[in-house]
Amino acid sequence: MGDKLHVPIDTIRGCGAQVRRMHRRAQKARGASLVPGAAAGLRLPAKPSACVALLLAAGGLALPEAAPAVAAARTAAVARLTPMNPTPVAMGTLPGGSDSRALGENEKGQVVGWSYTLLANHAAVHAFSWTQRGGLVDLSALVGLGGNDSVASEVSDYGQIAGYSFTPSQHPNAYSWTAATGVVDLGTLPGGSESRATRVSDRGQIVGWADTTSIPAGADSGIRHGFSWTAAGGMVDLGTFGGSASTAAAVNDVGQVVGYSDLASGAWHAFLWTKAAGMRDLGTLGGSTSTAHAINEDGQVVGQSTTAKDGPTHAFSWTAAGGMVDLGTLGGAISVARGVSNNGEVVGYSDTGGGTVHAFSWTQAGGMVDLGPLPGDTSSYAEAVNDSGQVVGWSVDAAGHDHAALWQLPATRISGLRLTLASFRAERHGSSTYLKVTRAGKITFRLSTPALVTFTLDRVFSGRLRGKDCVRDSPLLHRLRRCEGQALRGSFRQVGHAGANAFLLPAARLSAARLGPGNYLLSASAPGANGTLAGPIRFRFTVKRP
Repeated sequence: MGDKLHVPIDTIRGCGAQVRRMHRRAQKARGASLVPGAAAGLRLPAKPSACVALLLAAGGLALPEAAPAVAAARTAAVARLTPMNPTPVAMGTLPGGSDSRALGENEKGQVVGWSYTLLANHAAVHAFSWTQRGGLVDLSALVGLGGNDSVASEVSDYGQIAGYSFTPSQHPNAYSWTAATGVVDLGTLPGGSESRATRVSDRGQIVGWADTTSIPAGADSGIRHGFSWTAAGGMVDLGTFGGSASTAAAVNDVGQVVGYSDLASGAWHAFLWTKAAGMRDLGTLGGSTSTAHAINEDGQVVGQSTTAKDGPTHAFSWTAAGGMVDLGTLGGAISVARGVSNNGEVVGYSDTGGGTVHAFSWTQAGGMVDLGPLPGDTSSYAEAVNDSGQVVGWSVDAAGHDHAALWQLPATRISGLRLTLASFRAERHGSSTYLKVTRAGKITFRLSTPALVTFTLDRVFSGRLRGKDCVRDSPLLHRLRRCEGQALRGSFRQVGHAGANAFLLPAARLSAARLGPGNYLLSASAPGANGTLAGPIRFRFTVKRP
């Protein structure tokens, strides 16, 4: 929190040489419009025509001088190649196994996936659960359906696991497991013999794909349709866009399902499905195909799409308001987005341009960042991310073996918030006097990582709260709780990069806030890549009556 400064500024009448001298002295000493020796106290002159100067100083927080209009950009810039350097952690394998992959996780840090393991006379693939405290645990005894192999695709915050296990006939069937119900075979759609679950929501809704026909001779599977399953309603066929096949890849807690389906033309398109509206085509990045792989609680969808003229496949982020946005690559031709957190953090993998594939993390503020592989490995793939910035996937060594891996994204720190108003005057509106800001104010601050910073300007009343209004102190109001503040014209956001930042706040916006005599609080906060909230940090200043 910024220090509250108390040194008053004497009443200044007129635009005299004294004010200009103070400005020049301040600019020479601090590079800002500061009244020397003064702090965040301003006394409004009795005459509206008088000039005043004000510095609001309390630290150092920042955004670029010309902050990019990221929300308006349809295509993200090519990614920075500087690694974020979160140290990846290898989860290991089950006994005797050579490979493992992490596929899903919950907000408690429980990770699930699959690992090879060595049985008495053969190797098998077994579902696993991993925690930092308990390590890797074989789940095959819990989720098995009679066959040798099993995979855990996702785990909810309540510990419900979804995936698929092989039956004695060696067909994979989707399952749900909870401590209360044990393993439940979800079956298949009518006419089919196989199914696989891809994701589960915290409400117990499971999605995936299932065959709708028997498997033709020599084929790996029959015709597949995406499904949604609930304990109450069973398995529901989500249909297609007019083609023959579809896959449901992910679901959020409000029941929105995403995946991909083929059109009558045979091209695949990403879809968003709801029970009320059915399947919605999300379009492409200009090419002919797209697939959706994940969705967060805000309805942000991520996946991959071919670019214009069926160019290379690029990762995308889609929202109802902004449509589909190209996230770029790590310098190579291809990228794929596989997971998204509720903070808007997107993860996946991309060509690096050097002949390798690396896991990435993408944010609106920081763009695409290379997460790198495990030490000694050559490639890496990110599959999911939670709201704590814990990314899971796998890393590949030179021999081609996969190793389940976890990256912990760094915390965002915000500091040094400062607001400077260099040019303004007092102006009367009826019986009240306010600041009329004639030049843009400047906000500066520092960030440890790129972030989208939210600023809020509050008026802090020396009074108590009655209903929704702040009133002055009075012995009659001693039972009313203290009033902490009241937002002025809401909040605004700005994208900041790592390091020192500065941006200009339009004079019209500051004037519209009607800064009359009183105490004010400028606050700044930012959601960090690791899910923690940076800040809020605060800067206090006072506008005084003459």
